[in-house]
Amino acid sequence: MRKLNWKEIDLKVTLPRKVKSAKSIDGLEEFIGQERAIKALETGLKIKARGYNIFVSGSTNTGRRTFVSRYLKKKAEGGETPGDWIYVYNFDDPRSPNSIPLKAGTGKSFQKEMGEFVEITINAISESFQSEDYQQKMSAIQSEQAENRSNLLKELIDKARERDFTVQINQTGVATIPLWNGKPLTQEIYEALPEEYQKTISKKGEEVRELVNSYILRISKMEKEYGEKFKELNRDVASFALEGHIKEMKDKFSENKEAIEFLDNLRSDLLDNLGVFFSQEIDAKNFFGKRYAINLFVDNSGINGKPIVEVTNANYSSLFGRIEYLAKMGMLDTDHSMIRSGAIHRSNGGFLVLDAKSVLSEPYVWQTLKQLLFSGSEVIENLEHKVGLLSTVSLKPEPIPLDMKIIMIGEPWIYSMLSTMDTDFKKLFKIKAEFDWEMRLDGDTVGKLCRLICSIARDNSLMDFDRDAVREVIKKAIILSGNRKKVSTQFGALKQLLLESSAVVEINGGEMVSAEDVSRAWEEMKTRVSLYQ
Repeated sequence: MRKLNWKEIDLKVTLPRKVKSAKSIDGLEEFIGQERAIKALETGLKIKARGYNIFVSGSTNTGRRTFVSRYLKKKAEGGETPGDWIYVYNFDDPRSPNSIPLKAGTGKSFQKEMGEFVEITINAISESFQSEDYQQKMSAIQSEQAENRSNLLKELIDKARERDFTVQINQTGVATIPLWNGKPLTQEIYEALPEEYQKTISKKGEEVRELVNSYILRISKMEKEYGEKFKELNRDVASFALEGHIKEMKDKFSENKEAIEFLDNLRSDLLDNLGVFFSQEIDAKNFFGKRYAINLFVDNSGINGKPIVEVTNANYSSLFGRIEYLAKMGMLDTDHSMIRSGAIHRSNGGFLVLDAKSVLSEPYVWQTLKQLLFSGSEVIENLEHKVGLLSTVSLKPEPIPLDMKIIMIGEPWIYSMLSTMDTDFKKLFKIKAEFDWEMRLDGDTVGKLCRLICSIARDNSLMDFDRDAVREVIKKAIILSGNRKKVSTQFGALKQLLLESSAVVEINGGEMVSAEDVSRAWEEMKTRVSLYQ
């Protein structure tokens, strides 16, 4: 008994009569040989309860990722498109930006409308403060204030004179000076006076100082009252310029209570910060433009159905988002407009496809993913802050509720390792969709393989394969399985064989791939990896 070489094995493959060449038949749309995996996927996607995420297990080149991608696209088309999410300034706590949900596609329009609203409103308020009517009202209040202040000071001076004192008020303070014969009392005259007169002057001086203090309080109270009048005038003028634009915005987004609440808070905040318009150091447009900017965190305007996000390199920030910083004067600064979404947020309401090996190899990714799946939400936090490498003050954005189906693709050994070593794994990934590496060889399988070869040839613009070449490709699939009654489902290897067979014909100037070309490509593939032998 001896081991036979594959060339010595006579494999009989009967093709359907209609197969004249690869491109003479219709392509294959469905996936073949993975009925069990398909059923498991259907079950996992149908169950909405928490924890029914899916682990797709199987060997490399069995078409796991291709199948999952095609299958999810069909499922996503009929689904409801999830809404957008925005982050806005938190007027109560600027370090904790607020998240607001909006209907799909509304986030982009809200961002655009708000940008125009802020610019138009700031211009309108600035013009109102420069108007002739405003200047006249302001001058009238200032004149009234100056007159009342002058009257109070005159009254104070008169009362001080009744006590033989005068009062001088300047920038450094208030001075009370005793009078003698209507003139300021000098030190020489004061010392020459009898002691009884000196005591009388000192007593009157104390009375005048108390009088001065009482008038200073009255003047201060009056200044505060006129300050409120100035503020009231400014608020009235700004409100008149603001109201129409605010109403227009609220009418456009009246269905969203949180957006309306944000606009109401914006109105109050703007009226509380009108001093910015009179500042020489702060530009009102930049100040309010940045403060009221809308961060379009998740934009689903271009999606029809549920979102599908596939991540092959699952590092921490690409999955869970990040907070960006801007260097200013040697310091790091950030705000709500610098929060960036991750794949977790973009797939919210849909499907997230991950590579298991990448998830496990990147630091803190698997642990954070588990926490997220258990809690149903995620606080956006940079990895350097999470592990304590940076102690700078950062943002704490309001968490967004998350609800997506995660499909993780990996080899069988990864599934076995996680099942054994991580007690949380099966609580979160309750469905296993296992891809087989071979399938039974029969007439139906051969027919489907012919159509698969047609699809690969057309999708990749390959040369056509004649009838014998198609048969030879299927024989090689049988050899890959190691069983004459089976055929390999390593369709990645099958695709490679088709690509290289077509390349052989193109190099030699042929017009159609023959069985000999397939065998030549097969031998070259084996030769490239046989240096050790």
